[in-house]
This record gives sequence, C-alpha cells and structure tokens, in this order.
Amino acid sequence: MNIYLFLDYYCAWLDSLDALKGYKKIIIKHDNHEEVKWIPKVPDPEIEKHIRTYFAVFLSILGIVTVLSIIMFGFAMNLYYYEKEALKRKQEKWRRRINKILESHQTFVPPETEEMSSDI
Repeated sequence: MNIYLFLDYYCAWLDSLDALKGYKKIIIKHDNHEEVKWIPKVPDPEIEKHIRTYFAVFLSILGIVTVLSIIMFGFAMNLYYYEKEALKRKQEKWRRRINKILESHQTFVPPETEEMSSDI
C-alpha cells in the first residue's frame, strides 16, 4: 500500500511542478497581421522550493513509516512464533507432569484380600 502512496505523491509532485510551468500568450502586431507566440513562463523559484521541500518531507516521513512498519511486522512475527513455541513447551511440561501423576495413581492398586471380596 505504501508503494501506491509513494507513486501518488510522486505524481502529485510532478503535477504541481507542471502547474507552475505555464505559457504566456503574446500577440505581436504587424502592419498587416497579428502573430501569436506562446512563451513559457518562468516559475517562481520560491514557490518551486516550497513544493520541493513539502514533497521531500512527506516522502521522507512515508519512507520512515514504511521501514518502521516492516520492522514492527518482523518483530511481531518473531514474537508470535516465539510465544507459540513457548506455549508448546509449557503444554508439554504440564502434560508430562499430569502423566506422571496419573501413572503414579494407576500403579497403586490396593491388593484385594479375601475379606474385602467376601464383604461385597
């Protein structure tokens, strides 16, 4: 998405510079006819400087935001996989503990005596 923003800013920058460049219509009158000439206007260097500064600042900010978003996405993915592995380790640890407890209870079977079986 940021690539489209870069492209949009660049095209807007070119359009604004082109808007500064205009043509003046000069009519030269001769004795028997008029001649029309189009002469390019000289853009105001101060306005051009402001436009260049404006777009340079905003493209720099957009570039910084793009780089930071890529870095933060990388950290988020790294943290996600780290937490996923940590959760698997915790689950396995608790599974082993529960299995030990269950095995210890299953191994203890009280012996049946004849007295106990006759009472039933």
